[in-house]
Amino acid sequence: MTSQTKGKSRETRQRPTTQNANRLEANSQQQNTTSAQEGNSNLEPLVTAEQVAKRYSVTSRAVLLWAAQGIIPSIRIGTKTVRFNLAAVRVAVEGGDR
Repeated sequence: MTSQTKGKSRETRQRPTTQNANRLEANSQQQNTTSAQEGNSNLEPLVTAEQVAKRYSVTSRAVLLWAAQGIIPSIRIGTKTVRFNLAAVRVAVEGGDR
């Protein structure tokens, strides 16, 4: 390539204007927000062992033991925190969809 060819290719590449860049960024943020909201629409809240225990009239210690034994599904957050998806627990305990 000659130096003239290199110069022309540099001239033909244009940087987006500030207005175009802002518009692209706004569209990207809007899409991210929309997909995050759509993704959260079918998520159920996580509950504590105490809340599961109250629902099934047992102690929270029993719920944690069930989780440790794999009887009910649990989600460990960090080293000490355990949470439960109530719908998944219901399926495991009651054996069906309600």
